[in-house]
Amino acid sequence: MSSWPLIPISDFAKSKSGDSSLIKGKLSNRPGPGLYPAYSATGQDVWRDDFSHDMTAIVVSAVGARCGRTFIAQGKWSAIANTQVIIPDLAKIEVLPES
Repeated sequence: MSSWPLIPISDFAKSKSGDSSLIKGKLSNRPGPGLYPAYSATGQDVWRDDFSHDMTAIVVSAVGARCGRTFIAQGKWSAIANTQVIIPDLAKIEVLPES
């Protein structure tokens, strides 16, 4: 049995919906100069000429068979429709070293 305390995610992170004005079919499906990664419900599979976030966060698929699948987004990126973004408060999280 774990000795880790159970606390609500809202105690150390906030969430927001992906940008519903960004539609996967209207974005580039190939990287290129001046384009930034964007995450859809299937992961980082499109690019756009702007970005919404400049941080590390977790993107969660919010629809379909992939609902609940998670992706770590870092740097400059966007989350499009059908996703949720979990933004951690890094001051409240203890990061364990990789083993």
